[in-house]
This record gives sequence, C-alpha cells and structure tokens, in this order.
Amino acid sequence: MKIAICSRSKDIIEPLLRPQWYVRTAEISKRMVEVVKNKELNITPVEFEKVWFEWLENPRDWCISR
Repeated sequence: MKIAICSRSKDIIEPLLRPQWYVRTAEISKRMVEVVKNKELNITPVEFEKVWFEWLENPRDWCISR
C-alpha cells in the first residue's frame, strides 16, 4: 500500500471523503430512445443507431462531482 506523504512537512496525508453528486439519467435516456424510434431524430449513418440504443437502453447514473 502506498502512503501519501507531504513533501514539506513529511506528514502522512489522509484521504478526505467527500459527498458525490450524481445525475439520474434513466428518464432522459428513455425519452431519447423514443425520439429515435419515432424518427423525430435521425442518426446518420444509420449503423450508429445500434450504438445509440446500446448506450441509452441501459443507462447509468452520471457522477458530476469529479
């Protein structure tokens, strides 16, 4: 295990836990899937629709505090 040490005082630096902020993405992902399926939004080239659906049909919450 590597221990962080201050270069000036040679003290051990302890990690400070901070709260993490997340954005829920399920609701917007669901809407974006519907938009492409209803042809309100066209993805060019069409082959990338598969990638679009892979990303948006299994959304993860997005950490914005990093």
